Amino acid sequence: MTTHKNKFLPYYVFVFLCFVIASCQPVKLENVVFDNNLLSKININAEKKIINKVYEINYLDPYIDNTVNPTAIERLNNWLDENLIVFGTENKLIINILEASLTKIERNFENKKLFNEKTEFYYEMKFKVEYILYDDNDFILSTTEANTKRSTTSSKYLSLYEKEKVANELILESLEDISLKSFEMLKLHMAKFLL
Repeated sequence: MTTHKNKFLPYYVFVFLCFVIASCQPVKLENVVFDNNLLSKININAEKKIINKVYEINYLDPYIDNTVNPTAIERLNNWLDENLIVFGTENKLIINILEASLTKIERNFENKKLFNEKTEFYYEMKFKVEYILYDDNDFILSTTEANTKRSTTSSKYLSLYEKEKVANELILESLEDISLKSFEMLKLHMAKFLL
């Protein structure tokens, strides 16, 4: 009987090695692609566009603004710079980025019976942008504000890559939200200056 087991031992070793080799294959990592061409484009009748980053990155818990590179405020600034297009020979558009905060909070599951883990991470992204249109004499013609808030959750135990991917996906989805909300609010309050 032991000779029978010894006869199949090389096959067992071979199968075991195949499983080990298959499990050691690298995981294909997909990055989140930020393409401003996929976001809303807004054309507004103004000679100048000035973007002010009023919001300052916070380095205290629960804020994780500084851990993502480029930061959410830089991504928002890039979108505003590339997709908010000014044309014309009069008026001045001032854009104030009032908030671009990304937070991460560890919290208990609301329904603990469904999962083995008792805690999760809750991520929240907030954007707040103020648009002020001045005439050439610095009188306010129109003003509006766009606000968005989006959140997601993740497991407590993620790799650094997975944590960065969760944060970047949240920033991208929030950028989509703020681009749509900005268009909606500008159309509502500055329709006669839009193309």
